[in-house]
Amino acid sequence: MSNKAFTLIELLVVIAIFLAVSVVAGQTLFSSLRGSDKTTTLDQVRQNGNYAMNVMTKTIRNAKSASCPNATSVKIVAQDNSETTFACGTNITSNGLNLLNPDATTVAANTCSFTCVQAAGQPTTVQIKFTLNEAGTTSFIEKKATVPFETSVTLRNK
Repeated sequence: MSNKAFTLIELLVVIAIFLAVSVVAGQTLFSSLRGSDKTTTLDQVRQNGNYAMNVMTKTIRNAKSASCPNATSVKIVAQDNSETTFACGTNITSNGLNLLNPDATTVAANTCSFTCVQAAGQPTTVQIKFTLNEAGTTSFIEKKATVPFETSVTLRNK
């Protein structure tokens, strides 16, 4: 009479192989999800910074004049003599209204400065520098992001 069954050693080897494959698959899935979170966080910070930068550069480029009363604000006079003041602290604002997405409350300005430069007979150039970061209090590295933004804008109209 012949018994066709698995021995205890064979069963333990199969269980060990199954566990090893499961651990590798789990680690791959977990790593993929963490990478996706990091990408989402960076995209949110970049989109907010790009929007704020685009609004400021368009307004400054088409302005009649620009002045920097201090390092954290710039005052713009448009062609129709209306005034716009861009300022920064934890947010970047235009006449007191937040330029950062109000739905993305976790995005904050980390550093920000405006510098106005005007050579004799030349239009004013405004240098804009700011850094946005994910303002959440999470300890997960994939939920944190810091993105620097910098540009110089020269007024078209004198």
